[in-house]
Amino acid sequence: LTVLTMEIGRKLLRPPVESVVVLFDLTDFSLRNMDYQHVKFLINVLQNYYPESLGLALIVNAPWIFNSCWFVIKGWLDPIVQQKIRFVRHLSELNQ
Repeated sequence: LTVLTMEIGRKLLRPPVESVVVLFDLTDFSLRNMDYQHVKFLINVLQNYYPESLGLALIVNAPWIFNSCWFVIKGWLDPIVQQKIRFVRHLSELNQ
């Protein structure tokens, strides 16, 4: 499903738009929801098969418990990709 979604998104892009914004809403997140295996797969797909297609990743409503998850995930990311990730406290901040 992840690869299908990536392919559909890629085919919808029209020049001059060459990148996407991905939004992860972590409202009601708990450690039961954390799927490290899928996150690692998604990172691998983005970095190795769709390089430079990620314009920005927004992580919204991340609870404090996500800090430990982020510590692990950040180590898997290329430094260039790390720079494209922003944490947003509330969706209302996106209008600014």
